[in-house]
Amino acid sequence: MARRPPFNRKSLLQALDLAQLQLVAARLGIQLSPASHAQRLRSKLACHPDATARRILEVLDNDTVASLFDRIGFEAPAPPSPADHPRTRESRFVAIDFETADSKPDSACSVALVRVHGQRIVKRAARLIRPPRRQITLTWVHGITWQDVAEAPTFRAVWLELAPILEGTDFLVAHHAPFDRAVLRACCQRARLPMPSLPFKCTVKWSRRMFDLPRYNLPTVCDYLGIALDHHQALSDAEACARIMIEVQRRWQQRDVSTAAR
Repeated sequence: MARRPPFNRKSLLQALDLAQLQLVAARLGIQLSPASHAQRLRSKLACHPDATARRILEVLDNDTVASLFDRIGFEAPAPPSPADHPRTRESRFVAIDFETADSKPDSACSVALVRVHGQRIVKRAARLIRPPRRQITLTWVHGITWQDVAEAPTFRAVWLELAPILEGTDFLVAHHAPFDRAVLRACCQRARLPMPSLPFKCTVKWSRRMFDLPRYNLPTVCDYLGIALDHHQALSDAEACARIMIEVQRRWQQRDVSTAAR
């Protein structure tokens, strides 16, 4: 697998297609002409301060793009509502992580599942996936190239193999669940497979609720909890997400016990 190049704003802009660039430009008040093309827009956007770009990108309607930015360190969604609950003790859940070939949610090129029973990891699985389009524009994020996935099975074949791991579980969990839920839904629709009915929980939201940190991207939370991470490698991300949820459950239990003892 290719070495992941360092993150920079130019690479981020290269990951956006023309329609997404036009949305960002419009939110920034950049005047567009009918002849505006992608590279010219990228050049204009690169001149804007990061802080302004972040505020605009956070409110984009395209959830896949907004989620991509959040996963590489931009602001995260609001914390869970009081009605939400991490389900402690003997809960069974599966942490899931996707990497995508491009900014479209149906372009999964890697997936990992980590199953947890009673706060203990009992199963791990990861597969490369041949995406529906040959061009991979997000190699700079995860290091996956077309050569890595050209002979890999399609999402349909991979999901039919891995879906039994979800059986008998209470929920799915992901670090920024809207991204992985959108990818799973789009890939299932493309493959004409049913979307799993399990609810999603988000460790970004729960980390915001449980930990006092300057930011809540996966590397920051893992560093705080002492969890090993090879970021944007699907199995490492999924296992890290599982361990974050386990820690959330443990702290929630301790809080319940402390409250009951008063």
